[in-house]
Amino acid sequence: MTRKLNEFLRLITLSIIAYLFSYFTPLLLELPHARTIANYLNNLDLRIYAAFIILEAVVIWHYWKQLAHLANRIANTCRLDITVSNSFDDITFVLLATISLLYDFKAPGLFANALLLPNIFGALLFYIYRFTLCRATVAPEVSRKGSESKDEPIDSEDKDLLGRGSFVDKLYSLITSLPFPDPYIIGLNGGWGDGKTSIINLLKKRFEGNSEAIVVDFDPWYFRDEEEIIKSFFHAFESTVSDKYWMGNLRSLFTNYLKVTGFSGLGMRIDFSRDSLKHVQDGIQDAINQLKKDVIIFIDDIDRLEAKEMLVVFKLVRLMAKFQRLRFVLIFDAKRVSTVLAERYKDFVPEYLEKIIQLPVQVPLVEQKCLDNFFDSSISALFSRLGITEETEKEFYSEFPLIYQMHMKRTLANIRQIKRYINSLNFTLPMIREEVSILDFLLLDFLRVFHPEIYTDIQRNPHIYQHFEWGENSFLYYGGGYKQDRKAIIKAHIEKLLTDRQDSDGIKAILEKMFFDVQYAFYGVMTASFSPASYRSAKRISHPDCFYKYFALQVATSDLSDNQIEEVILSWNNASPDSRLTVIAKTFEFYRGKNLQSQLIDKLHDFKASLKLDTTTALIEYIHKNARDFSARRDGTINLSDHTKISFLMLGFINNLEDVSGILEKVMQDTPDMSLLVAIVLSCKEERGGDWHKIYKAADIEKLKSIAAKRLKEYFVDGNKNVFEEYPYGWELILYQWGTYWGKATHEQRRIVSDYVLGIVKNSPKLFVEFIKAQPKKRTAPPGELRFSVEEFSAIYHFEVFLALARSMFKTAKLSDSEKDILTAFIRSYP
Repeated sequence: MTRKLNEFLRLITLSIIAYLFSYFTPLLLELPHARTIANYLNNLDLRIYAAFIILEAVVIWHYWKQLAHLANRIANTCRLDITVSNSFDDITFVLLATISLLYDFKAPGLFANALLLPNIFGALLFYIYRFTLCRATVAPEVSRKGSESKDEPIDSEDKDLLGRGSFVDKLYSLITSLPFPDPYIIGLNGGWGDGKTSIINLLKKRFEGNSEAIVVDFDPWYFRDEEEIIKSFFHAFESTVSDKYWMGNLRSLFTNYLKVTGFSGLGMRIDFSRDSLKHVQDGIQDAINQLKKDVIIFIDDIDRLEAKEMLVVFKLVRLMAKFQRLRFVLIFDAKRVSTVLAERYKDFVPEYLEKIIQLPVQVPLVEQKCLDNFFDSSISALFSRLGITEETEKEFYSEFPLIYQMHMKRTLANIRQIKRYINSLNFTLPMIREEVSILDFLLLDFLRVFHPEIYTDIQRNPHIYQHFEWGENSFLYYGGGYKQDRKAIIKAHIEKLLTDRQDSDGIKAILEKMFFDVQYAFYGVMTASFSPASYRSAKRISHPDCFYKYFALQVATSDLSDNQIEEVILSWNNASPDSRLTVIAKTFEFYRGKNLQSQLIDKLHDFKASLKLDTTTALIEYIHKNARDFSARRDGTINLSDHTKISFLMLGFINNLEDVSGILEKVMQDTPDMSLLVAIVLSCKEERGGDWHKIYKAADIEKLKSIAAKRLKEYFVDGNKNVFEEYPYGWELILYQWGTYWGKATHEQRRIVSDYVLGIVKNSPKLFVEFIKAQPKKRTAPPGELRFSVEEFSAIYHFEVFLALARSMFKTAKLSDSEKDILTAFIRSYP
């Protein structure tokens, strides 16, 4: 009430200001010099005339849209057979009366202008302001609490993928061909997601071309309580009509109608002091009759309301169903409305709706084929918008249709469920599309939307779902016994998870498709290819490197994304033969500078199948010539060094080529990195384990040993290079493999290495201690006691010579207590 009063006072105040301004306009225009309007016009100062023209132009320019719309409304109103007075008649009467008075009485100039101009300007400014105010302050639409968003129903024929056009045509024909003017109420009944709103939108489109009907669109769900629903309904009716015709009295008629009917339960006062009920009803009916059109009133989303609000809507319909030429189309789920009203009102009976609805119409069942086509077109549109490649789409469609037909479409049973799923994908997939398998992500998001408990279980129990043996830290989850019991553990977990769940078979089938360990747990077989490399490059969720991306929906800022490595590989593959090595070198330099080189190596291993043959050859050349640029220092206790990883990467490349033996020998001859020489020979030994089967078969181990031993001697002995300085993080392996000749040392080989090391360490006590500290320990030593293995040490070095050096340095060299402890342990190791 206070808000209404404030708005009314504001309107009156501004109107008075406008009136007073126009009243004193003659004083500003020097009209006191003229005695009559005619005399004023005959002696008009051109400057004053120009001022009038400028003022008029400014007003027209500023209010052009409002004035044009006002003129259109007046023109439409003039075409009607007016039987009752309205505001337009009042304005016309006042203006004509004022001009008549001026003419008849021939008022003095000042009085004439002071009377005529205020009425003209005051009336115009008042109604321009009133029109602007009405357009700006529509009935308040207070949204409900929460942020639930409605589906986007279709609004045009070209979007109708479910074939509802014929049904809409029949409904339109029914409404427009009613042979009587009596009010008629149709109830369009359909369940949640059946497409009721889309049908109504298409029906409204039909009426857009019908000049014999006026469509009033009202959705009570947007308003917060019963009073707002009532006000907004009548506002929607009045504003729809007033948008085409000037019928200012319609609002007051509706207001009086509410007053005299009392509309129980809303605290509105019954007031018969102004008009009788029949008089008000006759006024409303006359206003409707003036239109000479049927008024089609659509009321949607009734089933979303609370019980009291539903009842208000139905009472409104009954209240308005007193007037001819009104046709109501009520859209709701009859089952839900009956349930809500029955829970709220114990005396409610289903016959209540039957008394209101004259023609119940059921939304037709959509053919499954139409739903399938809609889903398929939605997925295709999503893929097109995201730029999914043709190859990726082909892989996706090779597996997804069968899963959809057998396990998903029973859940995606109506258009709303499909939209709910597609809308989720529209939000989630763009954030991570380059980092995941499209198939796995669509299946996981299906679980997230429709089976959130299953989704949460996957997220919280990665050790159940991903193939943990491929993870570096799998041992952190379970002890050794877990591997043997894994099958039983997974099966028990899934069975418990799916107990008493609807569509448990469909969920289980989806889990089996995503996680081959689940399939293995139930059937003991796996239909999928069991290859870590293929699963990683395909970005499957079962691979530990990919699993968490599906839930984080992003790649950590400190990580190298799969998309980045794919772009790197593409740039290498597309580079010209002359520039490819340079491009590769710049790439490694770039990522080395960002501390991402280690990740780059890991990713190259995962995506090596994408490398062209020429690119692979160039990478082999770059790696063996620049291997020393990769650190041999290990980060932690379980991670390999960059040097080791790049060496393994190169050997993996070589293993996939044809001339394995020739390439290996060329690399051994050309590389400047002595630690790479040692690693290659060691890795070519089949007993070391691994999957480089072509290398094991083709490599001439003895020849490779000979090449390596010769180059090591030339570099370190003949070249007088200090292995401890040259390779601070790899000298142990170099000396051990060189000295043992990779398992079969000769006396000459031992002498070369032993003498070489002795020549370096004999003049440096601290370096000697570091050398001794790195030697093999005795495994049978008493607990807490350090002992060195004399046997293994003697396999390379002359033990007696180094033992004598240790005793000498213990006595003469300046060493710390801890360093002396190392020498003491070495001396005591001698039997």
